[in-house]
Amino acid sequence: MTTMHRTALTLLALALGFGPAAASAAPANSASAIGVQGVSAAASSHSLIDLSDFGVRIVKGSRINLVSSQSRLPIKIRNDYETDVRVYVWTQPDVLWISMPKATEVTIPAMTTITATVPIEAISNGDTKINAYLSSFSGVRMGTSVWIDLRVERDIAPAILATFFVVVGVLGFIGGRRMVRRRRGASE
Repeated sequence: MTTMHRTALTLLALALGFGPAAASAAPANSASAIGVQGVSAAASSHSLIDLSDFGVRIVKGSRINLVSSQSRLPIKIRNDYETDVRVYVWTQPDVLWISMPKATEVTIPAMTTITATVPIEAISNGDTKINAYLSSFSGVRMGTSVWIDLRVERDIAPAILATFFVVVGVLGFIGGRRMVRRRRGASE
């Protein structure tokens, strides 16, 4: 089956509002049941992927570690359609000490996975979750909501930077003293 046939069949099933579960629930003699059974039969005979895993969706990832007070939160988005799609990425933290925009506009090229970045600001340290979902410009939700695990350690970056400068300073001081001692020993 070509990609064009798969896309046409998927769009037909979505336009009719039927999934594999609707085929068993529809009456056997109705016109819609014939359409549902036809779509279900075509889907099973051509071994299509599950419709819930097709389209534009957020790809669940692992826990994200945020090591500064301001950063950009990466969110992977997959587009299975053969056309570019513009969506809103909606985010909602479950705590008040995370500040981020409610929606960010993203354009996803056809048949690709991109990493959208959403600005985030943390006021405190700790573990939290962020609810993320997609919607079209008309407000229609796309895919399911995804909870993103986030660990915030906002004071680590300055501490690491300060430790680095102290180590470089100590090594520079020791190297300078050693060089001065060698020069004095060579001149005597």
